[in-house]
Amino acid sequence: MLLFKFLILVSLSVFSNGAERYQEQDEPPETGWKSALKFFQKEGETKTRTPDSDGGSASYSKVIFLDNSVFFNNREGSDLDTDGVWGLRLGFEWDKSWYGHGIYVQHDDYDLHRKFALLGGFFFPSIESRIPIYLKANAGLGYFTGDFSNDTLTVDYNVYSGLRIFTRSGMLFNLEVGSKNYSRMLTKSYMNSFVINSGLAFAF
Repeated sequence: MLLFKFLILVSLSVFSNGAERYQEQDEPPETGWKSALKFFQKEGETKTRTPDSDGGSASYSKVIFLDNSVFFNNREGSDLDTDGVWGLRLGFEWDKSWYGHGIYVQHDDYDLHRKFALLGGFFFPSIESRIPIYLKANAGLGYFTGDFSNDTLTVDYNVYSGLRIFTRSGMLFNLEVGSKNYSRMLTKSYMNSFVINSGLAFAF
């Protein structure tokens, strides 16, 4: 008789535990405005995460760069002008919207002369777009040093196509090919050169 009562008690205990687990598993999903509020809170947290927290790349809209130029295929307009050899350029560029502006200080070495120039221009597309291929045009005024002629002032105008290689650290490598040109103000003398520019930039 005692064994029979013991078996009944064990059976009731097992049944009650099973019923509780069944109720926990079969609870209906939470509905109503509280559930909707929780859902949108989670969505907002996901959208407000910064690119860096996801392990992605940061957004940049400005660059400062220094590059060098190598001249090829020079075409001179007169005996005053000699072949270009190499050059240095310091530039600052910033996004405007889908395009950007830039200012540049340029030093070029020719066979017999040196020239400095200050230029402004634009490029497309913007830095923030992170599209690696871009187009650039700029123009400005130049001045020859070591040139003893009366015609030392120039109008400079350049057109380039380039490639940007971005890194996560904010550094990028740029490579450009294009035409670097100038015309002297007082004569018909000019120079048209094909150049390759390459250098490093810091984006921020």
